[in-house]
Amino acid sequence: MAEPGFVSAALAPSAGPLAERVRHVVAVIDGVHRVGSLPRIPIDHRIDVPGADGQCRFNRRNGQARGIGLSRDAPSPEFVLLHEFGHFIDHQALGNRGGFASSRHPDLADWRRVVARTRTYQALVRVKRARERIGRDVDRVAYLLDYNELWSRSYAQYVTVQSQDAMLLLQLAQESTIPRPLRRLVQWDRDDFFPILDAIDVPFHRKGWRP
Repeated sequence: MAEPGFVSAALAPSAGPLAERVRHVVAVIDGVHRVGSLPRIPIDHRIDVPGADGQCRFNRRNGQARGIGLSRDAPSPEFVLLHEFGHFIDHQALGNRGGFASSRHPDLADWRRVVARTRTYQALVRVKRARERIGRDVDRVAYLLDYNELWSRSYAQYVTVQSQDAMLLLQLAQESTIPRPLRRLVQWDRDDFFPILDAIDVPFHRKGWRP
């Protein structure tokens, strides 16, 4: 187990080209916030979900974290890694280990309320309802509205904004230009995100995670 403190203490060293990406992103996270105790996991290129840019792997039977994978074809690799670290922290440190705090933990109740009031969230809800009315598939929209995914997307944007890291800021901007359906509703614009930033900052300060 890693000692409480830096996220970097919980990540097994990576080899090859991936190592530099991991070092960069972890250094950014360490500069923004601390964490509670985390298990030590590997970072690799293993992706069990076809077509996914990244994946945080967990054992569904016992809740143990198993690793983070980054696709070799991820269009914004550092930002994807940051997103997956968000899942890792959500599942292993924010609430009860082995369950996603974003879904129901009281420490994130205000975050859930704030996110649900944003223009981006409301637009996704409207898209989902419109697709339901005409009998179109809504799986992708429902996925984007899931609190686990909303948390990781908002966490990645939070660390990017707080750090002002040039590479992550560029990749955040690129996220909305990737030619995939609904991509413009994946992240929040600056004004829409501002209340979310505070809603993450408050529990982080309460936990002693922010310097």
